[in-house]
Amino acid sequence: MTRRIASLLVRLLIGLLIGLLTGLLIGLLTGLLAGLLTGLLTGLLAGLLTGLLAGLLTGLLAGLLTG
Repeated sequence: MTRRIASLLVRLLIGLLIGLLTGLLIGLLTGLLAGLLTGLLTGLLAGLLTGLLAGLLTGLLAGLLTG
């Protein structure tokens, strides 16, 4: 009887460890991917906005100076 309980506990512990490790791995990978994607998107948006602003300002200045 005690052996059965002991083996059950060992199985539970092994299952918990495997679940914990796989959960950590999956969480890390998805977190990394999500971070990269959001970083890329924000970088692209920031680049586009600053490029547009810089282009507009330089265009206006050039137009005023030459016109």
